Amino acid sequence: MTAISVEIKDELKVQLETKAKELDIGTDKLIEKVLSDFIYLEKMERIRKRLEPNFKEMGIDSEEDIFKLVS
Repeated sequence: MTAISVEIKDELKVQLETKAKELDIGTDKLIEKVLSDFIYLEKMERIRKRLEPNFKEMGIDSEEDIFKLVS
């Protein structure tokens, strides 16, 4: 593993520590999870945006339309 150092606002540090306690995990593990989740969600959003024109051509405008097609 690699260590990094970042500066965050005091309020965010308090929120981070509070959430880590709620989840019964260390702040380092929470930060790792949050960063991992953010990167994954951002990747999914880029894929969705790239495929959106194709879906529009197929008449798919929402997740509900996709659900109807696969149900």
